[in-house]
Amino acid sequence: MQDRKPTSQITPRAILLAVAAAFVLFYGGYQLGKHLALRENAQQAASR
Repeated sequence: MQDRKPTSQITPRAILLAVAAAFVLFYGGYQLGKHLALRENAQQAASR
């Protein structure tokens, strides 16, 4: 008998995880940037 490795089922899952991780990173970066921009705008408005 020949030992055959089963076809890899990890690839679609790895792609899904990579897409989810990229979404989390980009969304988190967007939220952080928005927060920093709002804070900077508030500081500039207060210093006028």
